[in-house]
Amino acid sequence: MNKTKLHILEIAFRLFLQKSFKEVTMSEIVDKTGMSKGAFYHHFKSKEQLFVEVIEKFCLEDPTVAYKPVRSDTLHMFYHDYINNMIAYQQIMKKSMNSDNPEADMNFISLGFDSLKRFPGFREKTRNVNAAVRNIWSTVISKARKNGEIGASMDDDQIANQFMYISEGVAIHLTLEGRASEIAHETLRLWDGFYNLIKRHNKH
Repeated sequence: MNKTKLHILEIAFRLFLQKSFKEVTMSEIVDKTGMSKGAFYHHFKSKEQLFVEVIEKFCLEDPTVAYKPVRSDTLHMFYHDYINNMIAYQQIMKKSMNSDNPEADMNFISLGFDSLKRFPGFREKTRNVNAAVRNIWSTVISKARKNGEIGASMDDDQIANQFMYISEGVAIHLTLEGRASEIAHETLRLWDGFYNLIKRHNKH
């Protein structure tokens, strides 16, 4: 992707986080990019086309990237590393996107619902993203089971789903309450609680 197109996508994403899809106008996006209308429309013909590419770039791009720096020696190490990396990534994103607006977290969720209406194939792509993420979790959990870390009778995919659903539920719940800054801490607290239920407890 060339720098000009990426610049447009970043500006549009920032505006969608500050407002919403409906509130942001194409003329506003063009103005914020500092480009001429001709140069801008060479890359994007409509707000809908721009919106779809924003979602693909910032919400549906390779989901495994976030997990590549995460250590997987143990399940406990894996999810703690992931939380720490998530916190660092969110701080970088907020700084680069200037998205300190308290409504940005709510608008991020709204983008998902807008995508269902305006992005053909969004559900299918979301399923693929979730399947890829679940596979990463399941692989780590399988390794943990073989190493004697996990003692639960639940299968690997069920455990993976629990970790994923906890984080997604916490994110939506706390965002709706205006407590998005607490998401990482609360997710880790609940993950630790679940981990204590499934880990192997040595009998003395």
